[in-house]
Amino acid sequence: MTDLVGLTFQAGQGGDGKVSFRREKYIPKGGPDGGDGGDGGNVILRASSGKSSLNHLSGVKVIKAESGQGGMGKKKTGHKGSDQVVEVPIGTQVWLLAESETAKKRWERSGLKPVKRRDAWFNLYEQDWHGQQAETTGNRADRTRRVGDDWLVPSDAQPIRSTREKGMVLAELLTHGQEVIICQGGFGGRGNVHFKSAAETTPLKAERGSWGEKRRVILELKLLADIGLLGLPSVGKSTLLSALTPAHPKIGAYPFTTLQPHLGIYKNNHIELIIADIPGLIAGASLGKGLGLDFLRHVEHCRILVFVLALEEVEALDEEQSPTLKADLLIKQYQTLMEELDNYSYLFKQKDKLVVVNKIDLYPAALRTAISQVFKHQLGLDPIQISAYKHQGLEYLTNQLIACSQHPSILQETPKELVPGLG
Repeated sequence: MTDLVGLTFQAGQGGDGKVSFRREKYIPKGGPDGGDGGDGGNVILRASSGKSSLNHLSGVKVIKAESGQGGMGKKKTGHKGSDQVVEVPIGTQVWLLAESETAKKRWERSGLKPVKRRDAWFNLYEQDWHGQQAETTGNRADRTRRVGDDWLVPSDAQPIRSTREKGMVLAELLTHGQEVIICQGGFGGRGNVHFKSAAETTPLKAERGSWGEKRRVILELKLLADIGLLGLPSVGKSTLLSALTPAHPKIGAYPFTTLQPHLGIYKNNHIELIIADIPGLIAGASLGKGLGLDFLRHVEHCRILVFVLALEEVEALDEEQSPTLKADLLIKQYQTLMEELDNYSYLFKQKDKLVVVNKIDLYPAALRTAISQVFKHQLGLDPIQISAYKHQGLEYLTNQLIACSQHPSILQETPKELVPGLG
């Protein structure tokens, strides 16, 4: 699944105004009738529920909108350039890497809202009676031609691998049908008919169309899910997802079986919960180790975080270690996950959390008892103990997930000793 792509967006330029004079039989001295240029097309990002990844943009470097047509005689306005609409999945963020002067001015003035013609800069040009054209002099025209299309790189926007590095968010598309004009097209220049006056009855000047905006961006997809399954490699997250939903992620008895996030939908009566299986995290994931940095961003939009903990069969059946020491290993797993989340973003502290201990079909009764006691003593919570493989404890788990999704404040209102697994 492609969830990170770099693109250059370029809106269409406005068409040039026309220098023209009325030429008809029996009218030897017709006045100016040069029409206006057409506006350039916009580049628009649209969120679509029909897209689940950025695969369709993989390998694409530049996306351009159509430029406006130049003005014509008889006061005819040039054709407007067509918009270029790019559909992206819901949950896509737009990160700025570089932009043109024109784009920068709109952002400073109104964000990504469209600006009016009065806010654009236009460059005048003159034409002699032989049709030869020349740019006019003057600060306004000179400035527009020299800097209107140059790239400007913000000091805090460098090429990024993930959202945790420096960058600037331009937009975030979170609902189906939401649209953002990421690059606005230029405006068409005025024809010479607009420059007629009592002092100048035969104007030989018109306007060039204004520049269309250019931006170099990174599109980053963050999955939108009600529940995110977090855990170290090989704790059974994929098995749990397949047990709760019709999803069929790859399952194997080796680390990093899951190489990309998977989504599944849990349905019960009129309730639907989207569950995301986030690939295994390890210590140092927030610094780029393993697969963590590539997938931690998908946790940001999950409403509830489920920490899936588990011991390997060798550890669970090791008779040389006491049940208390084995339970401590699960505590360390939980602490490792919490540390990586805290290092990545402080926002994770505000999310609802459930702690689940998986693979209890491998654990002796004494170990299961020790897990409850140790977690209550050290963390003040009683984890939900399940076996995703044998579907043990899943009914109680789903009831808790439904309760949390419908009443997010349950963690603050309900005593933890009455709701096992809440933390």
